[in-house]
Amino acid sequence: MEQAYIPHLSVDCVLFGFDEKQLKVLVVERDRLQEEDAKYHSGLLKIPGRLLFEEEYLEDAASSIIEELIGNESIPLQQFQVFGNPNRIKSPNDLLWLESQTKLPIKRVVTICFYALIKITDALTSTLNSHRAKWIPINEARGLAFDHDEIVREAYQHLKKELTASPLEFNLLPTYFTLNNLQALYEVILDQQFDNRNFRKKILKLPYLIETNKMETNVNHRPAKLYCFNEELYQKNKREMSLFFL
Repeated sequence: MEQAYIPHLSVDCVLFGFDEKQLKVLVVERDRLQEEDAKYHSGLLKIPGRLLFEEEYLEDAASSIIEELIGNESIPLQQFQVFGNPNRIKSPNDLLWLESQTKLPIKRVVTICFYALIKITDALTSTLNSHRAKWIPINEARGLAFDHDEIVREAYQHLKKELTASPLEFNLLPTYFTLNNLQALYEVILDQQFDNRNFRKKILKLPYLIETNKMETNVNHRPAKLYCFNEELYQKNKREMSLFFL
């Protein structure tokens, strides 16, 4: 039996990625059902999302959106805000596009938003291409459909705040990484520079950051030590810890 949508409730997901230089956000090209729908389409990009089904939990909807895009529904999600401005769908074409896609009389949509952190890999990028999805630098997330510019900005602010309370950053790094990789990620997310020596001195005090016996390979400089994140040690120590420089 086909599930029925709730025409005034949706779930959107802001998916962050890091490519060792830039913080990025995942956007998808807005679908077009028929050629005559072009005026509702305009090649706009949007963050992933959809209307909620009548018998569906919010978290299940968010997980299914991610699973459809990347084939993995176990990515940790953070619910961060509800967007319920009565005038949030400003463009008439946005409203017409929604009605064209859903075949429902839509006048207002309240959106529950989640964000997640995802490692950017070549395999994932190939998968995303098949969904007309791509990573763009977060500072280029402008001119998106609906009010998705605002949603991305708010998600980014929540990410920065959350970084002071939990080690979300490790979800954006490879399994093994250098201290330079870790410092670069902090600097990009928080938009500030850290002194190398002070950063290393403080970060190495974290009991869940583990030095391995591995070294960088295929680099044109002196190979650096590789580290990893230990989830078990984090869970054991998190009540006694606060992040070091924030």
